[in-house]
Amino acid sequence: MNPLELLAITFIEDVTNLQTVCTYFLIGVMVAAFLERSITKAGYPMEWSDRFWVILGWPLASAIFIYHFIKGFFSND
Repeated sequence: MNPLELLAITFIEDVTNLQTVCTYFLIGVMVAAFLERSITKAGYPMEWSDRFWVILGWPLASAIFIYHFIKGFFSND
């Protein structure tokens, strides 16, 4: 078995593990709560669909938030 097949099998076994899925969603809920508080404090309301997508895509959502936070922090405005 080549290393790519071994990596694919390991990935599929890890992704289908219930503990991994629960951990992913738990982290997503915590990140979504933090981002929602920050976004609503800035004056933008969040809807349920926004919360859903933030929970599902929390790695991307947190990366975008950190990028714009740093960009706004060092901005001259």
